[in-house]
Amino acid sequence: MFYGYIVAIGCFIVMFASGALSTTGVFLPALVEKLAVPIEDLGIMATFNLVVYFIAANFTGKIIDKFGSKFCLALGGLCLAGNFFIIGHANSIWGVYLGSAVGGVANAAIVPAISLILTRWFVKKRNSVISTVFAAAGLGGSAFIALVGQLLSRYSTESAIGKILVVILLVMTIPVAILLIADDPSKKGLKPFGADESTETVEKVAKQGVDDYGVDAKTARKSISFYLLIVGLALSGMSVLTFWTYGADFWQTTGMDALASANYLSVGALMGSAGVFLAGRLAEKFGGRFYVVYTLLAYIIGMVLLLVGGGGTASFGINVAILVLMGLSYPLLNTTPSITTMAAYGRKGYSSLIGNFQSGLAFGQAFTSFVVLAAMKVSDGYNLTFSLMIVLAVVAMVLMLMGLKLSPLNNNQTVSNRK
Repeated sequence: MFYGYIVAIGCFIVMFASGALSTTGVFLPALVEKLAVPIEDLGIMATFNLVVYFIAANFTGKIIDKFGSKFCLALGGLCLAGNFFIIGHANSIWGVYLGSAVGGVANAAIVPAISLILTRWFVKKRNSVISTVFAAAGLGGSAFIALVGQLLSRYSTESAIGKILVVILLVMTIPVAILLIADDPSKKGLKPFGADESTETVEKVAKQGVDDYGVDAKTARKSISFYLLIVGLALSGMSVLTFWTYGADFWQTTGMDALASANYLSVGALMGSAGVFLAGRLAEKFGGRFYVVYTLLAYIIGMVLLLVGGGGTASFGINVAILVLMGLSYPLLNTTPSITTMAAYGRKGYSSLIGNFQSGLAFGQAFTSFVVLAAMKVSDGYNLTFSLMIVLAVVAMVLMLMGLKLSPLNNNQTVSNRK
């Protein structure tokens, strides 16, 4: 078996474990009760997580180059468990913020690292492999949401997420990172899957990612498309994260019990994993613009249904429709940077640009809690907040479509027009 598949399996397991970060909406009400603070104040925990992610993601590539991907993913696993250990044992809101910041390091170590690792190991079907591995986050989110919901119904917050969940995450990440992950094919004397062995050397494969098709990072960063895509990613990330962070509380405040809302989010995350799995294949077949349209359109329609469908008292059919649509939009939380980077600029500058786009996504997500807090102070409940997110999603779609259309790759006649 090609060892790249072993690496992909290891990455899949680590991404599955990272899905535990999707459980915030489940244990947020428990923290509100434990710490006796408003949910709006606790919502800022996402900001600490994502600001750290935004900063740290820019250094992930350098850390991998210096210390190796094993170190980076093991660090991510340690911080992932540390996030829940600190939050679970927190006796003040600042303890929650600290734990969330540690979770930001976990995000920065795991998400861009896996994208870079798989880019080094695969040339053919790269988007498909990356989307398959990233789908594990949705599967993990579904499993951990259900698990945390059950644990909280039986144990204290400290025991549920501060002890039991911590042990599970440590076992799932650190041994896997050490035993299964290889930094790049050259360490195994191999070439990436799909490399042309007659024209490429192992050294060139490792350093240049095999295929020079596209534009370099310097040219990309000088283009208007780069900034349009960054802003679009930020707005889309903010919009989609709002649902996954506050959706459970919205359902609970409009008539649904806590366990039922956790179960719905669990099913939604499972559908999200299917959505991520589907995303890479659709992007390869129909292109980046199609991907942007269908993911954001699914989110917009889903949010409209959430607002007008009855909230926590909505029928089963309406809730299922909402979850399907949110599942289709779930890739906006993780795979969009890799797909848009490839669609806009090709493979040549991918390793340098992916960190910028991951940071752009995290930047928008970092301000989600501030925007939600401001909107909820203007108007009680979530109607204004969710309406605003729908508008931002529409703007994000327009900006990202413009960014893809105006990219140097699509306008430079000297660049191969191979898709």
